[in-house]
Amino acid sequence: MMRKPVGTLTAVVLALGAGALAAPLQVSTAVAAVARPASFASVTSKPGPNPGEVTISWVHDGTSTTRYEVETGLTSFSRTDPSMPVHARGWKVFTAPAGARSLTLSAAQTAAAGAPVGSANHLYFRLRAVNATSSGEALRDHPYLQTVGVAPAVPAATGTPLRVGQFNVRTARATTDPQTWMERVPEVSKQILDHRLGLVALQELGPGRADGVAGSTGGRPRQTDSLLTELKNQGGERYKLIQTTPYVKAGTEASTQGMRILYDSDQYTMLSDCADKTGTSAWNDVCTIALPIRPTGDSDSDRRKAVYSLFADKATGERFYFVSVHLDARHSTDVAVERTYDQLRAAQMAAAVDGVARQNSTGLPVVLGSDINTWQNNKVGYTAHDVLVSKGFYDTAAAARTTNLRYTTMNDFKTTMADPGTGFGSRLDVLMAKGITGAVAWENVMEVTDSTRPSDHNMVVADLRLPTTGDQPGGGTGSGGGTGSGGGSTDAPDYRPVTATRLVDTRTGTGAPDAPVAAQGTLDVTVAGRGGVPAEGVDAVVLNLTAVGAKAAGYLTAYPSGTTRTTASTLNFSTGTAMANSVVVKVGTNGKVRLYGSAATDVLVDVQGWFPTGSRYTGLTPARLLDTRTGTGAPKALVGATRKVDLQVTGRGGVPASGVGSVVLNLTSTGPTGSGYLTAYPAGVARPDASSLNFVPSRSTANGVVVKVGTSGRVSLYVSAGTHLVADVQGWFPTSSDLTGLTPARLLDTRDGTGAATAAVAAGGQVEVQVTGREGVPTDGVTAVVLNVTATQSTKAGFVSVRPTGTAKTTASDLALVPGRSIANRVILPVGADGRVTLSSTAQTHLVADVVGYLAG
Repeated sequence: MMRKPVGTLTAVVLALGAGALAAPLQVSTAVAAVARPASFASVTSKPGPNPGEVTISWVHDGTSTTRYEVETGLTSFSRTDPSMPVHARGWKVFTAPAGARSLTLSAAQTAAAGAPVGSANHLYFRLRAVNATSSGEALRDHPYLQTVGVAPAVPAATGTPLRVGQFNVRTARATTDPQTWMERVPEVSKQILDHRLGLVALQELGPGRADGVAGSTGGRPRQTDSLLTELKNQGGERYKLIQTTPYVKAGTEASTQGMRILYDSDQYTMLSDCADKTGTSAWNDVCTIALPIRPTGDSDSDRRKAVYSLFADKATGERFYFVSVHLDARHSTDVAVERTYDQLRAAQMAAAVDGVARQNSTGLPVVLGSDINTWQNNKVGYTAHDVLVSKGFYDTAAAARTTNLRYTTMNDFKTTMADPGTGFGSRLDVLMAKGITGAVAWENVMEVTDSTRPSDHNMVVADLRLPTTGDQPGGGTGSGGGTGSGGGSTDAPDYRPVTATRLVDTRTGTGAPDAPVAAQGTLDVTVAGRGGVPAEGVDAVVLNLTAVGAKAAGYLTAYPSGTTRTTASTLNFSTGTAMANSVVVKVGTNGKVRLYGSAATDVLVDVQGWFPTGSRYTGLTPARLLDTRTGTGAPKALVGATRKVDLQVTGRGGVPASGVGSVVLNLTSTGPTGSGYLTAYPAGVARPDASSLNFVPSRSTANGVVVKVGTSGRVSLYVSAGTHLVADVQGWFPTSSDLTGLTPARLLDTRDGTGAATAAVAAGGQVEVQVTGREGVPTDGVTAVVLNVTATQSTKAGFVSVRPTGTAKTTASDLALVPGRSIANRVILPVGADGRVTLSSTAQTHLVADVVGYLAG
């Protein structure tokens, strides 16, 4: 092959050196005899040494060669095959000098060629040798078109494991397939269970009849319900769909409604308000996004929807969005018409992504599964996929480890899957992630030969690692595999409950010397890296403190190590009685908190949870807001029986003047004139039938509370008997946090049968309490509840522990039992099986539980 002399080239060469991008040279007829380069002995390629790179190598003797050119493209191309274009879609030419025998394209160059890291796009390429002389140019093409994939991003080494799937399961209405849906659903379920998927984006799982018959279900199982039933039959009852019913009202024109999200409810909590009904009607569109149709030629019968939900990992609290999208399936042999469909799919994907982004104001990670109904080698375009990459999504097919990447994800129920021979099959089914660095593994689930395939699409599976709070990329840059800016620490879930664990017991030498804390002495307690609390990234911890065996009456103060102790107190105790109190305390230097004792006492410390650095909870060095003995925050006077104090909490003690949803207080009753109780509640609302603190004459009694802020930034403190009151603030939640403060409401009272039988809890006994779906606590999406638990009419000393129902009992205590006294304590804990918590007691006692808030993230 010859080219014109250099002086009359019809294309300009961008002479940027080895590997530089160049404009291709036009082919022309020979004007002089120029020696043609020798044939190539071999050409090989592989991903490059760094993410985004590719390396192409060749064996060539260099005869009559002045340079080498590598032409790349995103689709197949040929100079000699009339069925293919001469140049590919997105074609580029890169050059290398005559002495080179390999060329590594940088990440920037492969991105310019249409295959940025994270796109999982591969490059078609052809190598040629060029002999450029003053008489003209001669070319020698390597005869074979080849493909190469770019090196993927290195996946995050740490993070919360997340295994997700994408599966178009084929509509039940396709009754002419080799098998009906009811024949296929057992294998669909088996694949999901065998691969232990956490979440699955499903398509064509419709709300119509499972038997494929059109019309009203008439009480017959829906296709959605039939999948859940089969999963349960195979031991997968933990799986739930975010919705099983239609997304549109009956009689409304619409396209497919098969986009669904399946999730493992043992691993994840659905936080979005997705529901099966609107009022009493079996439809809901809350968790959907309407996708566009073509401006001409389409109607609402062509309009599809994307579905999404916010989820939280139950073990770590990490939150993320999960999305299922099914793009328009139409194609045409008419290029102009096909282009309108390609543009429509791109617009639909943009609408889906932008719709979720509007919900995702803090830049949480997003995982999207889709049947995009297009593929890279589509000559018109792969524009829907390009939209995802441009918006910062990483294609998980660019994983560190891949399985069956060379096969297409669409099998068409063929018994034998053909190997296209390019190393890369068409991927109509994609799993994309934003805000997550790289992918650990990707699998196209299939057997080469299978006569009973569960669907005409293969299931696709990816293993990812959710970034830990504070490390979330928060959006990413697409080609960078999710390494952009934004989001960050504001994405932190507000509270991370742990299984209650004992950190300190000075009676036994656990976590501290085997000796009481001395009078006016201190004890530093290491909390970071212990009891489920991570070693780094911890802002505050929730502890239950117990004073036992005190030598004299006194108090404990918990505060961050490395800071100056204030006048605030956390727990008041007396001789001969074990007393407990819950505290939220900011972590100080070296991951420690410090305990000060005004009198000698043994101390027990149990950790119940923690708040990450950057969460929306702000822990404070304790500050006194109220002391009626000195006139701090209220008149200098005893609070009279059946009276209340409206305490200003915003704008004081480190609490901002606005934007505060709830505050964390330690309340103390001191010098009471009789036995009674205190109720803390939002100012401006009716006083609830709940108690926060119980007190008796001649004793100082403290309890921690989380209380919703009421009108004018105040909280109300009501007392049933006269007493002085002290209030110390420990921290606050903003109105935008995952904590929803409630007006206190009673969930349990064994004295009158509220929430349980009318009977005291026996020694060694327990009672289960339903907390979700009651008194303002939602039915779903609740990760933890804030309770005030009271023990009353106890027959002897002992303790009460509170735990999520279904979990093992630990040695940790939440509440000390004192005969003849009512003792209260705040508890923050996860909800267990069916939204319940279990209260256990070592001695016979009546128990009361009031809910004051819940966390949903």
